[in-house]
Amino acid sequence: SSQAPRPAERRKSAAARDVSGQPTFRLLGISAYGTTELDFPNEREVLQSFECEEFTQFTYRFSHIAKIQKALQGSIRTSLRVDDNGVLSFQFQMPGVVSNGKQCNPYIEFTCLALSDDD
Repeated sequence: SSQAPRPAERRKSAAARDVSGQPTFRLLGISAYGTTELDFPNEREVLQSFECEEFTQFTYRFSHIAKIQKALQGSIRTSLRVDDNGVLSFQFQMPGVVSNGKQCNPYIEFTCLALSDDD
């Protein structure tokens, strides 16, 4: 039995690669309307910490990544991690709130699995 091809879906990729001896973090968006790339240099003003020993690339469904938008817009600090299996984890530190007379900075965490070759 054969399956009908699925309509093209927008996807996001996160990749790290070596450019001129310096690692770079790249976000790549691909859709039916074209592609867009955002490269982040390994500089302290941009990335607090960046570690990658070899070229790494994973693909994620855009509709999943888009769900972080409100948390990202409201956050005062964002942590992004990708493990060896492509599990993408975002942590967003939100602005401080007073709870029971104490200042606290709540966090929101978002985790997303990479697409497999079959997706």
